[in-house]
Amino acid sequence: MTRLKIALMAGGDSPERGIALQSAAQIEAALDHTKYDITVIDLHHRDWHYTAPDGREWQVDKNDFSLTVEDERKAFDYALIIIHGTPGEDGKLQGYLDMMGVPYSSCSMTSSVITFDKITTKRTVAGQGINLAREIFLRKGETADPDRVVAEFGLPLFIKPNASGSSFGVTKVHTRDEVLPAIEAAITPKTRAMIINSPHNPTGTVYSREELEGLTAILAKASERNGRPLYLVVDEPYRFLAFDGVEVPSLLPMYPYAVLASSFSKNLCLAGERVGFIALSPLFAERAELMGGLTLANRILGFVNPPVVGQHIMAGALGSQVDVNIYARRREMMGNVLSDAGYEFQMPKGAFYFFPKAPGGDDVAFVNKLLDERILAVPGSGFGGPGHFRLAFCVEDEVIARSAEGFKRARG
Repeated sequence: MTRLKIALMAGGDSPERGIALQSAAQIEAALDHTKYDITVIDLHHRDWHYTAPDGREWQVDKNDFSLTVEDERKAFDYALIIIHGTPGEDGKLQGYLDMMGVPYSSCSMTSSVITFDKITTKRTVAGQGINLAREIFLRKGETADPDRVVAEFGLPLFIKPNASGSSFGVTKVHTRDEVLPAIEAAITPKTRAMIINSPHNPTGTVYSREELEGLTAILAKASERNGRPLYLVVDEPYRFLAFDGVEVPSLLPMYPYAVLASSFSKNLCLAGERVGFIALSPLFAERAELMGGLTLANRILGFVNPPVVGQHIMAGALGSQVDVNIYARRREMMGNVLSDAGYEFQMPKGAFYFFPKAPGGDDVAFVNKLLDERILAVPGSGFGGPGHFRLAFCVEDEVIARSAEGFKRARG
């Protein structure tokens, strides 16, 4: 009887590689070798090999998915995919086998692509009217405000990677202080950067020195573990605007791979004038090379730099800013208006926004109610914070005062 030639594909490129190899060994031992000619193929990045009993490794020919050992070529009849994470669960391997015309276990390439990416899965099934647990989705490079996470979901809550299996990086968080360690556990070798915005738009949160030192320690360990820098992109156009004596610590002296991106449009009230700068940490030994790359990218991507006269004006304006006391007064006024109308909110520590809870929970519907009262707000869904809405208090005092009755009527 001719045995079916099975490629038992194991390993993979995710942190669950070891689990996949253990699973493959157990399956290989359990299969009936009188019926099946089984070859365990260990996949790790571009290295796809079979290890012979004598310890020698033989590479798979990816041009036709065959294996040649001692001049004897084997073409496989079937692929049994035993891989956790990429490339076995994200559709990459399925797409390759489809091109080779080799049948395989698991679902199709399209199903794998959708279901491996958890946020894509949720959005796909939500479109069919299926109720789902709420989430905050962080894209590559974004970070979360622990206070906002806890306020939005309560405790306990779960934090995990979007595109890894359920045995890696899943943390059940019971306290606010567990949020940052949970994010650390969710960092994967694919993570290349994290973005932090403090003072934060739209919540007004300002990260403390202790929180930032904890974050940079996490990123430093990840950089060392992955063998390459994990950049921290610091977005702080509201650095000048903190209240009640709150400190806005500088990250450049804390972390060598910090990249500061800022703008003059806020601290000089130049609304719409996207004039800013990028600064690198003085601790970064290769900062000249990175700055050269950023300069080249700015040129070839077609961004328009300010006219020379404008650049000289900005240079002359360094060290200048608007009167923060004006913003502090308007913050107090806006807080009083919201309190009197019965809204739930946290007083912003910085920036010029409030991020109250939307009565009834539907932020889009409530923003439309406010529009009927001639009050402009932005749904929190646009910031990854459904159930809230954003208000800006960088308006004249009389505008804030005039809105009081409208806020009361909208809340009903």
